[in-house]
Amino acid sequence: MGQSIGSAVRRFLIESRWGTSSMVALYLSLISGVVVSLQYDSAHPYYSASSLDILAPFGAFWRALHFFASQAFFILAVIHLVAVVVDRSRAPMAFNRWLLLTLSMVAALLLLFTGYILRGDATGSSAGMIAENILLSLPLMGGLLDSLLFSMIDEGMKRVYANHLIGLGLLWLALAWDHIRRYRVNWRQQPVLVLSLIALSALISAPMEPERLGVFHTNGP
Repeated sequence: MGQSIGSAVRRFLIESRWGTSSMVALYLSLISGVVVSLQYDSAHPYYSASSLDILAPFGAFWRALHFFASQAFFILAVIHLVAVVVDRSRAPMAFNRWLLLTLSMVAALLLLFTGYILRGDATGSSAGMIAENILLSLPLMGGLLDSLLFSMIDEGMKRVYANHLIGLGLLWLALAWDHIRRYRVNWRQQPVLVLSLIALSALISAPMEPERLGVFHTNGP
C-alpha cells in the first residue's frame, strides 16, 4: 500500500507540467508587477503600496495578483526542480547547468524577498533591516554584498527597488536562459492556474501590516 502511494506521488510529480505552470505564474507576476510599479514610489514605500489599494483602478487586485503569482512562480519552480531530481528516466544534467539553475533559484528567492521588503510595512521593513545587519556582520564580503543588494541604511528602498525591478530579474534570466529558451509557454496551457490566481486575487488582499505604536514584535511572512 505504501509503495503504491509512493509510486503514485512520484508519477504525479514527474508527469505534471510544473515548469510550464511556473512560467505562466511568472508571466502573471510580470504583468501585474508592471501595473504595480506605475504607482510605487521607493521614497514613500508604505504610503505608495497601501494607497495603491485605494487610488489606482483595481489596485488591490493588481497588488494581490502580483503577490500570489510571484509566490506561485517560486513554489512551482521548486516542485519542478524536485520532479527533475526524482525522474530517473532523464539523462543526467551537466554540472554547469545544475549550478546555473540552482543559482537561478537563489535569484528567484531574492526577488521574492526584495518584494516583501518593498511593501515598507512593519514586517517588510523589519525583515530588510535584519537581512542588512546580517550581511554587514559577515567578514570580508558582507559590506560588498549589502551594497549590492540592500544598502537600506544609506539609500532607503532605492537599491532594493532597483534590484527587484531590474537587477535580480536580469540575473535570474541570465542564469535560467539556457533552460527556459528551449520551451515555448502560453498561458492557454494552464487555464485553471490562471483563473485560480485571478479569482484568489479578487477575493483575498495581499498582506500589509501597518506600524503600531508600542508594538515591538512583528510576525513573519
